[in-house]
Amino acid sequence: MTALYSVDDYAAALGALMPRGRVWPTDPGSTQAYVRHALARSMERLDGDAIALLADIFPPSSVDLLPEWEDTLGLPDPCLGPNPTIQQRQQQVTARFVGNGGQSAAWYIAFAALLGFVIEITEYGPFRVGAGRCGTPLAGEPWIFTWLVTVVSGDSSAAAAAFRAGISRAGNPLSSAASGRAALECELRRIAPGHTNILFAA
Repeated sequence: MTALYSVDDYAAALGALMPRGRVWPTDPGSTQAYVRHALARSMERLDGDAIALLADIFPPSSVDLLPEWEDTLGLPDPCLGPNPTIQQRQQQVTARFVGNGGQSAAWYIAFAALLGFVIEITEYGPFRVGAGRCGTPLAGEPWIFTWLVTVVSGDSSAAAAAFRAGISRAGNPLSSAASGRAALECELRRIAPGHTNILFAA
C-alpha cells in the first residue's frame, strides 16, 4: 500500500523540527541529514502499513486481520472444510458478521449473496381446497416447515476456491477441496430455524 507522504516529506519535517545552531547542520550531505533520511524511511513504511491496516479492517478485503475476525466470530468451523482459501474465508467472515438476525426468505437470499450465490427459495404448504390449484403438489401439514433452495448462479467451488494473484498469499493452497455449494448448504443449515427442513435442488 502506498504511503500518504514520501521519504523526502518526512525528512523535511524532521529537519524543520531540529534545533538551530552550529552543531545542528542542515546541509544535505551532513551526517544528521543522513540520519533524518534513514528515520524518514521508517516513517514512510509505517505510514504505508497504517493505510494497509485501515483497508484490512473490513471483512471482505481483510487478510492480515482475518484470523482475528475468525476468532471473534467463532471460526473456523467445518463448513469450509480443512483447507479453505483466503477468498472463502473472507466470504464466510463477511456473511457471519453482516448476515445476522433474520428468518424471511429475502433474508436468506441476501445471506447467500454474501457467500457469492444467487438462490431462489420455494416455500411449501399443505394443499387446501379453494386455495390450491391444478398442478399444486398434494402435501400434508409437515410441509409448512419445509423449503427448497435452488442455486441460480455462483457455485463457487472452482472460482472462489482458486488461488488468485493479488488476494491469495504465499503458503495458501492453489485450490480448495471444499465445494462452495457444500459451504452454502452448511451455512444455511446452521442458521435455519431448528423446526424447519431445508431441501436443496440438485
